[in-house]
Amino acid sequence: MNIRRFFNKWNLWILLVLLLAIGLRFYKFEDKENLFLDEYLSVVISTVNEKSLFVGIKDDSTSFTGREVKSILLSADNSLSGILNDIKSLRHTTRDSPHTNLYYSLFRLSLAGADNSDIAQVMWRGFILNLAFFILSFILLYKLASELFSEKLLILGLLIVAFLNPASVGGTLFLRPYQLQETIFILMSYLFILCCIRMMKGEKIDSWPNLLFLSFVTALTFLSGYFAIFYVFLLGCALLFYSYKYSEKRNILFFVAVLGLSYIFVLIMYLSYNQGLFMERGEEALGKLSIAGLSDNLRLSLSGILSEISEYFLSILEIVLLLIVFAYIMIAKLYKKRRNVFLKPLSVLFLCAFLWMLIVGFLAPMKVVRYIVPVFPIILLLVPCLLFYLDSKKQIFLCLLFSILMLGKTISTNINWGVIPIEAEYVNDGDIPLVLGGSESVCQIGAIPRFTDERPVEFSFSPNTFQEKVGKYDEVYILIANNMEGKYVIPDGYGIEGNIKRNHLFIFCKLRKIK
Repeated sequence: MNIRRFFNKWNLWILLVLLLAIGLRFYKFEDKENLFLDEYLSVVISTVNEKSLFVGIKDDSTSFTGREVKSILLSADNSLSGILNDIKSLRHTTRDSPHTNLYYSLFRLSLAGADNSDIAQVMWRGFILNLAFFILSFILLYKLASELFSEKLLILGLLIVAFLNPASVGGTLFLRPYQLQETIFILMSYLFILCCIRMMKGEKIDSWPNLLFLSFVTALTFLSGYFAIFYVFLLGCALLFYSYKYSEKRNILFFVAVLGLSYIFVLIMYLSYNQGLFMERGEEALGKLSIAGLSDNLRLSLSGILSEISEYFLSILEIVLLLIVFAYIMIAKLYKKRRNVFLKPLSVLFLCAFLWMLIVGFLAPMKVVRYIVPVFPIILLLVPCLLFYLDSKKQIFLCLLFSILMLGKTISTNINWGVIPIEAEYVNDGDIPLVLGGSESVCQIGAIPRFTDERPVEFSFSPNTFQEKVGKYDEVYILIANNMEGKYVIPDGYGIEGNIKRNHLFIFCKLRKIK
């Protein structure tokens, strides 16, 4: 009887949405040929590869194969003892101040027994780790929505828009902390709603088990990334307001205790947490608040956020549809016919999430969607709020419509953020050497996709050596660090074949000796 009750029609539909979301992620993962620079840094940080992160390869007297270069830059002892040693080291510092250790410690565990020089293995391990976080996000958002809405159709609509959009799929594919942060944000939001509901009902929440659990989850939120500080602050202010509003003064001290104990947990789990707040990225973020560049940064932030949202999240059509629904509800005064007692705490949660998105969009070093994607499922709680006021036929129609729009957008959108596909001609020219000029560690990491397994690879760290190494070959690919372009010049007697390719790290092209 219990099994039959569980597999009713709505639970089956919700299960189908989960399977569809997982299938979409596998489908888009098949399109992912390589990792982006930041994803390679995930490997380097998690494996505590100091040589790769700060030094790179400095030997220009040896010719390597591409696999050998990848093995050096991504080398790690993936035995259990090696992994535990790296996690212990990550507890002290990630050696890259903008990042805390939580995601990288878990990512390090996922590489157990892997060959890091085989990028396909690294991609699969990281993808499966993020997929596990995604499934947990799905379950937690379902639980959160179930506390707010009794109608399963509304929950179904939320899960469709929250997890079938391109940004959500991209967050799972991208081997960085954003998927983990989404999961923790949903958990934190779920606990926020539970606390609000209990205070509204006059139930006791200040117990030792609650203190320990809430403190631990808050610590995990802090460790999901430094921008999470603002989300904790906003939710904390809202909880203090609710404590005061419902005359639960003792809860004010309880939530202050949660914050204090969570900070102790943070310092236990990551000893260098405070340092990251005041290093270069922290100073860079605070610098955006200066009066001099405030208006320009605000303009760039708003235009960047809107552009990224329309490309990877909600299209103009979907936003217009939501506005039409909202206008219909207001004009027909449907909001007077149905009432949800939990609409107020939900509105506060939505406002906190929206403000966090604006704050992070303003302070982030780049105006790209991945910085704000962790909070999208919370913002999308607006959708079931609107559907709540409509009759069931309109709810079903809009759920189907959004399913079609989301699926079409996700399938047609390139969501491999920052991953530049390697040219088929270059892959096929696997025996033509690659010579790097003036490359430092970060440039070498960014060039990893160019180190195909059997390709001869040579490094040079002086213009004369570069000329000599290139001059040995009739055909050769060259890769020169951007800041060295004026020093490392193409030797006489060579012509550029095809186009010169540039990014923020290096220039790349093929040379052929003129006969």
